[in-house]
Amino acid sequence: FSRKIIDRLSLVAPVIFEFSLTRTFQLLSSCGCFIGNDSGIGHIAGISGIPTVVCFGPTDPSVYCPVGPKVKTFRFEEADFSQPSSHAVEQVSRAALKLLSS
Repeated sequence: FSRKIIDRLSLVAPVIFEFSLTRTFQLLSSCGCFIGNDSGIGHIAGISGIPTVVCFGPTDPSVYCPVGPKVKTFRFEEADFSQPSSHAVEQVSRAALKLLSS
């Protein structure tokens, strides 16, 4: 992400990057929910049983979906990653809340 996007995200929640995989897993294990893009961290979160919402762009979630007991995926257009629509944000938020309440 660009510095501008990181700064915007950090207004809402802590933005953490450049951690080792061990430190990342330690951090994930204390999370109530993981929301992220199609990445290795999303797969680690899903298989660990952490409620996980993964947003896909050009890759196909039916092929690359993380496995786990509480995983929800969405496929969005590339533009939604740089300029998220309120509808996309609402979809992801509702999915996270549903996973947290189950």
